[in-house]
Amino acid sequence: MPQFINVLLGHMSVVGPRPHPIKLDESFQHVIDRYTERNGSESQV
Repeated sequence: MPQFINVLLGHMSVVGPRPHPIKLDESFQHVIDRYTERNGSESQV
């Protein structure tokens, strides 16, 4: 929470997580149920 206050003050910016390698998508599709549907949704703060 203190970091979010710094974002509001303009000292930091909100940057999303780094994307994982595309090669992992193939392995995740077999392990995680409905992975492609979940991966297609946008992240939110």
